[in-house]
Amino acid sequence: MDESSRIAALELENERLRRQVHALSGVTASSVEERLGKLMGDRVVLANLPDFISILERDTRVVYLNRTIPGRTVDEMIGTLSTDHLVGVHRTRFIEEFEAAWTYAELREFEFATVSDYHFISRFVPIVDTGKTAFVLVTTTDVTERRRTEIALRDSEARLRQVQKMEAVGRLTAGIAHNFNNALGIILPSVDLARISSTHRMAERLDAIEHAAKRASEMVRDLMLFARGSGQTRGRPEDVVALLQRTLGIASSTLGPTIALALDAEPDLPAVVLDAGQLEQVLLNVLLNARDALTEAATDDPHIAIRVARTSTESLTIRITDNGPGMDEATRSQVFEPFFTTKPGNRGTGLGLASAYAIVIDHGGRIRCESARGEGTTIVIELPVTAEPASEGGVPSPPAPMLGSESILVVDDEPGFRDVVRTILEHAGFRVTEAEDGLAGLAKLDEPGCHFDLILVDGAMPRLGGAEFVATLARRTSRPRVVFLSGNLHTSIDGVDAILEKPVSMQLLLETVRSILDRA
Repeated sequence: MDESSRIAALELENERLRRQVHALSGVTASSVEERLGKLMGDRVVLANLPDFISILERDTRVVYLNRTIPGRTVDEMIGTLSTDHLVGVHRTRFIEEFEAAWTYAELREFEFATVSDYHFISRFVPIVDTGKTAFVLVTTTDVTERRRTEIALRDSEARLRQVQKMEAVGRLTAGIAHNFNNALGIILPSVDLARISSTHRMAERLDAIEHAAKRASEMVRDLMLFARGSGQTRGRPEDVVALLQRTLGIASSTLGPTIALALDAEPDLPAVVLDAGQLEQVLLNVLLNARDALTEAATDDPHIAIRVARTSTESLTIRITDNGPGMDEATRSQVFEPFFTTKPGNRGTGLGLASAYAIVIDHGGRIRCESARGEGTTIVIELPVTAEPASEGGVPSPPAPMLGSESILVVDDEPGFRDVVRTILEHAGFRVTEAEDGLAGLAKLDEPGCHFDLILVDGAMPRLGGAEFVATLARRTSRPRVVFLSGNLHTSIDGVDAILEKPVSMQLLLETVRSILDRA
């Protein structure tokens, strides 16, 4: 029998029983005794009813119970006060409804939970003798499974709403961050250009501009990490414990000497396919949040413990626990939302844990926060494992010479960005031609006698975007080398020689261009 059919049968039986016991109201004492005796005497019938039937005295003491209830036998219940088995507001409500039934001889009904977390609906039927209530008969329906199912459904719906909200905010921030990155793409290389001929006093001001722009760039990076969809990360098998050790080495000086750090890891853990730089950012963000909580609360003997363990054949878990003040439920439920912060003034942007959330989800993992007031906080990160061995770190190649005389086509819809890139490249000796979008870029390529050694092309442009431009080039028999410029983090596109994320510094731009042109 399914749940709905079972509930319907219970309600039908309850109605029959209510009619039966209601007939006991307003009769003589001898008749009450006779009918109660008959009711309680038919134990075979009563013991097999779906509901629990009890008879209570004035102080709620149980004098009769038809069968064992969850967690209590009949013998354990007889002679005890019903209120002793209830907690908090449920106990108060039970007393109120019982008093109303006893005093006013009214049928009453309410739902309650027991100390054992069982849920029931009880109906109070006063049994009246010569105008006064002699007993209260209670029929009780077990609705535990129904309520637990409803609670699980509510929690599932809440999680779905949270995911949908995060996705909506992600789409909004993606558009904002992309445009902001375009502006920063002009500011930072312009500062590099201005330094070439600046005075000492001007250099100080340029340093201030660069510092502010880089801070803005970091905020945009966090926004983009939060905003982009999952499944884009291209990592390689990494030893998570070794990465944690490197991160703790970096973080120890920032956390300060007063905070104790402890790393405990199971032996022979499998590798995880990940972007080491991104996971390092996740770990640093979590550690810095823990540091701030410990510092602001002036915690005695502050410490942060990191535990890494295999949780299943498919995943491992990193638990980062601090002994700080912890959080209430309202704060805990918002910690991964962008721009949510409990830090005063301008000390936090509210993007650290939001970007950590996005990175972990992007790696096919899960992240959650466990915390309560006075019990510290634990950030739990679950990551999928791989059977592949961890990769060995490569040795970076020396920077390539940055001067040249080759011909370069710059395709970008932002005039300010084209201008600053043109200035940087021409200052290095390159010959530069500009195009305002993909269609204009293709037209330049088709001009008679026109030849380009390399193309710099932006991703998002009107009429014909960068991806479509590259796809069109791929269909040609010969094409120049291509560097793809993107305002989105970790863009993936085939048919290009390199991808640069905006904003890009003058140094990185020239190194990339020179390196690609020098390839055989």
